[in-house]
Amino acid sequence: MAYTGASIVKWKMVPVLREIVEGAEVVNTTPPMKPRKDNIVTFHWLEATVSLDGRDFKVCVQIGEDKSGNKFFNLNQDLDEWLAKYKTPQSGRRSSPGTEGAEGGQGPSFTQTIPQPDDGVHGVV
Repeated sequence: MAYTGASIVKWKMVPVLREIVEGAEVVNTTPPMKPRKDNIVTFHWLEATVSLDGRDFKVCVQIGEDKSGNKFFNLNQDLDEWLAKYKTPQSGRRSSPGTEGAEGGQGPSFTQTIPQPDDGVHGVV
Protein backbone atom coordinates (compact mmCIF):
# COMPACT_ATOMS: atom_id res chain seq x y z
CA MET A 1 0.00 0.00 0.00
CA ALA A 2 1.36 3.41 -0.93
CA TYR A 3 2.24 6.08 1.59
CA THR A 4 -0.26 8.96 1.54
CA GLY A 5 1.60 11.45 3.77
CA ALA A 6 4.11 14.09 2.68
CA SER A 7 5.55 13.44 -0.76
CA ILE A 8 7.11 15.34 -3.64
CA VAL A 9 3.80 15.02 -5.51
CA LYS A 10 1.92 16.72 -2.67
CA TRP A 11 4.57 19.45 -2.38
CA LYS A 12 4.25 20.22 -6.09
CA MET A 13 0.47 20.63 -5.67
CA VAL A 14 0.63 23.01 -2.69
CA PRO A 15 1.47 26.17 -4.71
CA VAL A 16 -1.72 25.72 -6.73
CA LEU A 17 -3.91 24.53 -3.85
CA ARG A 18 -6.19 27.55 -4.26
CA GLU A 19 -6.83 26.68 -7.91
CA ILE A 20 -7.42 23.03 -7.01
CA VAL A 21 -9.99 24.02 -4.35
CA GLU A 22 -11.71 26.58 -6.59
CA GLY A 23 -12.08 24.08 -9.43
CA ALA A 24 -12.90 21.01 -7.36
CA GLU A 25 -16.30 19.40 -6.95
CA VAL A 26 -17.77 19.72 -3.45
CA VAL A 27 -18.74 16.15 -2.67
CA ASN A 28 -19.90 16.52 0.91
CA THR A 29 -20.35 19.06 3.70
CA THR A 30 -21.10 17.66 7.14
CA PRO A 31 -20.92 18.58 10.81
CA PRO A 32 -18.47 16.66 13.02
CA MET A 33 -19.68 13.28 14.25
CA LYS A 34 -18.92 14.28 17.87
CA PRO A 35 -18.09 17.48 19.79
CA ARG A 36 -14.56 18.72 19.12
CA LYS A 37 -12.16 20.66 21.34
CA ASP A 38 -10.75 22.53 18.32
CA ASN A 39 -14.12 24.22 17.59
CA ILE A 40 -14.44 22.66 14.12
CA VAL A 41 -18.13 22.91 13.19
CA THR A 42 -18.13 21.80 9.54
CA PHE A 43 -16.11 19.52 7.27
CA HIS A 44 -16.03 19.98 3.48
CA TRP A 45 -14.85 17.17 1.16
CA LEU A 46 -13.73 18.26 -2.32
CA GLU A 47 -12.43 16.17 -5.23
CA ALA A 48 -10.60 17.00 -8.46
CA THR A 49 -8.33 15.44 -11.05
CA VAL A 50 -4.92 17.08 -11.25
CA SER A 51 -2.38 16.52 -14.03
CA LEU A 52 1.20 16.71 -12.85
CA ASP A 53 4.36 15.65 -14.69
CA GLY A 54 2.29 13.83 -17.32
CA ARG A 55 0.29 11.82 -14.79
CA ASP A 56 -3.30 12.32 -13.59
CA PHE A 57 -4.02 12.23 -9.87
CA LYS A 58 -7.48 11.98 -8.32
CA VAL A 59 -7.08 14.26 -5.30
CA CYS A 60 -9.24 15.31 -2.43
CA VAL A 61 -9.06 18.27 -0.13
CA GLN A 62 -10.65 17.99 3.28
CA ILE A 63 -11.42 21.38 4.81
CA GLY A 64 -12.33 21.79 8.46
CA GLU A 65 -14.08 25.04 9.29
CA ASP A 66 -14.18 26.37 12.86
CA LYS A 67 -16.88 28.50 14.48
CA SER A 68 -14.92 31.68 13.63
CA GLY A 69 -14.84 30.79 9.92
CA ASN A 70 -11.16 29.80 9.87
CA LYS A 71 -10.42 26.94 7.48
CA PHE A 72 -7.84 24.19 7.85
CA PHE A 73 -7.06 21.81 5.00
CA ASN A 74 -5.69 18.36 4.36
CA LEU A 75 -4.61 17.56 0.81
CA ASN A 76 -4.65 13.91 -0.23
CA GLN A 77 -2.68 13.64 -3.46
CA ASP A 78 -4.01 10.20 -4.38
CA LEU A 79 -7.63 9.66 -3.37
CA ASP A 80 -7.79 6.00 -4.39
CA GLU A 81 -4.78 5.13 -2.22
CA TRP A 82 -6.17 7.18 0.68
CA LEU A 83 -9.53 5.41 0.51
CA ALA A 84 -7.82 2.02 0.39
CA LYS A 85 -5.74 2.94 3.44
CA TYR A 86 -8.51 4.35 5.63
CA LYS A 87 -11.73 2.70 4.34
CA THR A 88 -13.85 5.01 6.45
CA PRO A 89 -17.55 5.78 5.98
CA GLN A 90 -16.86 9.27 7.37
CA SER A 91 -14.62 10.06 4.40
CA GLY A 92 -17.50 11.89 2.73
CA ARG A 93 -16.96 10.00 -0.51
CA ARG A 94 -20.00 8.99 -2.49
CA SER A 95 -20.12 5.44 -3.76
CA SER A 96 -19.96 6.72 -7.34
CA PRO A 97 -18.82 10.36 -7.31
CA GLY A 98 -20.11 12.57 -10.08
CA THR A 99 -22.53 10.07 -11.60
CA GLU A 100 -25.88 11.21 -10.23
CA GLY A 101 -28.35 11.50 -13.06
CA ALA A 102 -25.74 11.12 -15.76
CA GLU A 103 -26.23 8.95 -18.82
CA GLY A 104 -23.88 5.99 -18.94
CA GLY A 105 -22.43 6.74 -15.52
CA GLN A 106 -20.32 9.63 -16.79
CA GLY A 107 -20.59 12.53 -14.37
CA PRO A 108 -18.98 15.93 -14.24
CA SER A 109 -15.22 16.04 -13.94
CA PHE A 110 -12.55 18.65 -13.46
CA THR A 111 -8.96 18.48 -14.59
CA GLN A 112 -6.33 20.90 -13.33
CA THR A 113 -2.92 20.93 -14.98
CA ILE A 114 -0.05 22.21 -12.88
CA PRO A 115 2.39 24.18 -15.05
CA GLN A 116 6.13 23.84 -14.56
CA PRO A 117 7.48 27.00 -12.88
CA ASP A 118 9.94 29.05 -14.91
CA ASP A 119 11.02 31.38 -12.10
CA GLY A 120 14.51 29.89 -11.76
CA VAL A 121 13.80 28.99 -8.14
CA HIS A 122 12.20 25.58 -8.53
CA GLY A 123 14.21 22.68 -9.87
CA VAL A 124 12.85 19.73 -11.75
CA VAL A 125 12.58 16.72 -9.47
